Formats: sequence, C-alpha cells, structure tokens
Amino acid sequence: PSSGQGHVTDPVLKRTIEMHAMKTATEFYRTRGYRVLDVSTIPGSLDLWVFPAGEQRPLHVEVKGSSRGFGWYHVTKGEVDHALAYNRAGGQAVLFDVYDIEVSHDPSTGEWRTSGGTTYIEPWDPSEDIVEWTAGRCRPRLLCHP
Repeated sequence: PSSGQGHVTDPVLKRTIEMHAMKTATEFYRTRGYRVLDVSTIPGSLDLWVFPAGEQRPLHVEVKGSSRGFGWYHVTKGEVDHALAYNRAGGQAVLFDVYDIEVSHDPSTGEWRTSGGTTYIEPWDPSEDIVEWTAGRCRPRLLCHP
C-alpha cells in the first residue's frame, strides 16, 4: 500500500482535502484554548499562526492533508525556508498532518466530500528532517518541490 500525500490530479479534490485538513487543525487548536489565524493566503508564510494562551509569539503551523496513509510530504522550498528562518529567530514551526482522510464523490452533484482523518503533530525542524536533496526532493520523510 502507498503512503504519504501522493499526487492528486483533480484540483477540486485537492482543494477539498486541503480545506478538510485546515479545518481539522483549526478545530484542534481552538478546542484547546488557542487563538488561531489562517494566514495561508499570505505569500511566504505557513498556513496557521497559533497563539498559546499568554504568548505573544505564535506557533507557525504547516498543515498537510492526505487521503492516503502516513508517510512522505510535499512541501515547497518556501515552506522549508520559512520554517528554518522562523526557528532560527526563536520561534517554533509545527507540522500538522491529517492523513487517512475519507473521500467520497457524489456523481449527481459532482461534489467531493471529506470526513475523518488521523492527526500527527510535531515540532518541525526541516534541518533535521531533510537528510538529502536530490533533484528537488528531500528525504527521509519530506518530499520537497522547489
């Protein structure tokens, strides 16, 4: 069986999976009392800024979603560069993965629906995760695209 994000060719399905993962991550942090800002549309940033109670500096959270199992990730060079720079400046980047998202398609409406998923959350230090860059890819767990 294949694991990791894989490559979704349908742009509507890809966006539906991404939005499900973003909603899951946002709800996860909000139910624990964190203030959450969606900054995914700001160029050069990760997806969420998460403010722990009483903290001025947010966690910078990169959210990934997949209908496949846990494994490799697709990240951009910009995401990696942001995480490295933010960590060097004393902040904390976080990788929030929602995998095994259930996907169904309603042929009568053409809509994709998502539900469920398993979450994996870790402090993200790409300098430790990325062992080898080859033709725009990195190992062991991250698959990077420039």
